[in-house]
Amino acid sequence: MPVGVFKKVRYTKNQTKSMNKLIILAHPSKFGFARKASELYSEASKTAGHSVVTLDLYKEPRQDFLTFEHVKDITPDELKTHYQAEISKADELAFFFPLWWVEAPAILKNFTDNNFSAGFAYKYSKHRPVGLLKGKTAKFFITCDGPLWLYFLIAVPFRMIWQNMIMRFCGIRTTNFVVFDQMRKRNQLYKDKALARIKKLAS
Repeated sequence: MPVGVFKKVRYTKNQTKSMNKLIILAHPSKFGFARKASELYSEASKTAGHSVVTLDLYKEPRQDFLTFEHVKDITPDELKTHYQAEISKADELAFFFPLWWVEAPAILKNFTDNNFSAGFAYKYSKHRPVGLLKGKTAKFFITCDGPLWLYFLIAVPFRMIWQNMIMRFCGIRTTNFVVFDQMRKRNQLYKDKALARIKKLAS
């Protein structure tokens, strides 16, 4: 069975110029496929001449959950300033994470809550949202244990939220949304093919 996707998304093949790539990894285990995939993507991107920075969201220091009484009282801390600086420099954001309960890990949702903030990632002009991160692209590499057809039926809203309501809302164009299904049952041949695809998409 080929590596699955929720939807084939058009992308630009073989970028000719060097890019700044930001990898956002949201998997707690050092043995997880998502982590291995992110490491391969980083290596292949560097080999292709791109600059790469990886944000391991489970690595200390970890970002606190967003809390406030009044939105205007939110002030950026050192970690938020660092994360937003890396997002600003990046031409491409590459997300690697598992699908839990038909959703991204809470730590990744917290990453967007904290860092894709008003005034940085978007603003409102004449009562309409304006994305402030235009010119950037995003790729998603997601692992799950269920069969792809099931996720295709029940998780389409999940893709729409990340691709349209978060990325596009902030001006970011999603070029790839790839799902590797039934990972606990997959043999090494499938995983090798999946990694080969990831390596190709890193160039």
